[in-house]
Amino acid sequence: MLATATSRTALLRAYAVPALLVPLALCVLSAALLAVPQAIRDGDARVIGRLAGAGLAQAPGVLLIVALAIAVHGLAPRRYLLPWAVAAWSVLITWIGAVLGFPDWLLHATPFAHLPRIPAEAMSWPPVLVESGLAVILIGAGLWGYAPRYHLTGPGDPSVWHRRSAFASVHRMRHNDFGQPIGEPVPGWQPPAAIRPATLTGRHVRLEPLRIDHADLLHTAMVTDSDPRIWTYYPYSPQMSRAEFGAFLGDQIDRPAAAAYALISPAGAGLGVASFLRNDPANGVVEVGSIVFASVLQRTTAATEALILMARHALGTLGYRRYEWKCDSANAPSIAAARRLGFTYEGRFRQAVVYSGRNRDTDWFSIIDSEWPAISAAYDAWLAPGNFDPAGRQRTRLEDCLAQVGRTPGAPPPPA
Repeated sequence: MLATATSRTALLRAYAVPALLVPLALCVLSAALLAVPQAIRDGDARVIGRLAGAGLAQAPGVLLIVALAIAVHGLAPRRYLLPWAVAAWSVLITWIGAVLGFPDWLLHATPFAHLPRIPAEAMSWPPVLVESGLAVILIGAGLWGYAPRYHLTGPGDPSVWHRRSAFASVHRMRHNDFGQPIGEPVPGWQPPAAIRPATLTGRHVRLEPLRIDHADLLHTAMVTDSDPRIWTYYPYSPQMSRAEFGAFLGDQIDRPAAAAYALISPAGAGLGVASFLRNDPANGVVEVGSIVFASVLQRTTAATEALILMARHALGTLGYRRYEWKCDSANAPSIAAARRLGFTYEGRFRQAVVYSGRNRDTDWFSIIDSEWPAISAAYDAWLAPGNFDPAGRQRTRLEDCLAQVGRTPGAPPPPA
């Protein structure tokens, strides 16, 4: 068994069969051994067979307790103490329950109390068959519940393996022929097209493929007229010269597997930059990043619309499966923006990057395709003209629009 691939069910059977057969053998053997002195005294070996049969009559009680252990292991492994408690209780009641003066109803609260005590009592088949049938049902339930398992991470220890409960309406992970858990199929999967720079137009902002000749327009907005704190979490100086800023734009344009955009107001003013990064069409994954908004754009409807346009292009128009957002774990505004837009926090990559002479732990967020329809509907509701008053103030927050379609921010990342 150790040298070959073994399914989960076969592994459980390898333990269950001895667990069932050994107690049965002990029941028969112990009764037979007790009969040996009487057989020697009477000179009648047949008494050994009769008492061995008496021991076998108690076997369904033992089987029922072992079957309970198998069922608990398969369906509710955290209740592993239950069969031990039943076994201990049964021994206590059977051997000294009467001596301790327990009431009759308590003395009958074990599987052994209902079985015939041969030869003192005549053989009675109904309790034997009932307990044997219950044992078979419990064994089957245990094997059924043990074979498929799924892994869930929750508020407790994320390394805990939770078993499927027969009564739980939860996602069931598939298993291969070796009993190993495997992912769900992706039927008809066709990789989307690689993301190429294309103009994305909204009511409040326009995203154009980034060009070097955007430098004059954007340098004024992002460097000259902006708070230098917008550059804190980037490896660039907030006092970049025009030439240095042009080099910065060149870095964004030339980045592999990326598509960089200039954010332009309807009036033609420069507002910032943002990019699709780590474009992986084969797996349907793309990241939104290198987001630097000029001070004039921050906390505006146009800023949110720009990010919505990018999400809609990747998840809606092109059909990507996973849309990522990553940021410095110390960058509280970026984390707040990701959660406000409906991204799900996934975890922290510690010591992921060194930049500007300091460490960066990176927080990961994502939206996946199954979540996109609800999130897209919330975006539409928030961007609807009727959601803004004549002064341009929102009537319903984006977070509330997301909550209306069942999307809540979830637990925030831990402190940086």
